[in-house]
Amino acid sequence: MKRFEAANRASILGVIGNLFLFIIKLVVAIFSSSQAMIADAMNSASDILSSIMTYVGNKVAEEKIKDVNEAYRILSNPITKKKYDRTWNYNVGYRKKKTKTSGEIAGEFFGMFFGNSDIKEELAQSKIPAVKGENIETEINITIEDGFYGAEKTIGLKDLEGKIKNITIKVPEGIQNGEKIRLIGQGK
Repeated sequence: MKRFEAANRASILGVIGNLFLFIIKLVVAIFSSSQAMIADAMNSASDILSSIMTYVGNKVAEEKIKDVNEAYRILSNPITKKKYDRTWNYNVGYRKKKTKTSGEIAGEFFGMFFGNSDIKEELAQSKIPAVKGENIETEINITIEDGFYGAEKTIGLKDLEGKIKNITIKVPEGIQNGEKIRLIGQGK
């Protein structure tokens, strides 16, 4: 981390030094009406911007290095590594003996961080009595492959009499997390 502190200090000194040079060159250029000095002052101004960008880049890199160091700290300790491995194995699929596709494995991996990735369609259940013409909302979970390539899914929804009505929906390719698909005329 001392390397980042030194780089940040150099960037700040660069901004201060170039700002000082910019002001001096600009004042001299105005009094002498020299276009060359004005151009040199603008060069110092661009040096100020590059020093600021270096400072910002160092701050971003410092945060990323801190994250990597934290991961290394966790995985280098045998006790915490065992906990991590146990969680990884449970969530990625050593529970089942069947061979999984790469999309299912990726879905489980991303599910660990962004929510449940099990493939299941749930029935829309309402505690309030249904009204004719009412909209129905339900959620389905899909694999990462289905979201990328598109798929057809069948879901079951309850109608006014409480009977299950099966509807096949086409999941468009490239659908994003949280997007809605609207089916016109399929409500209660």
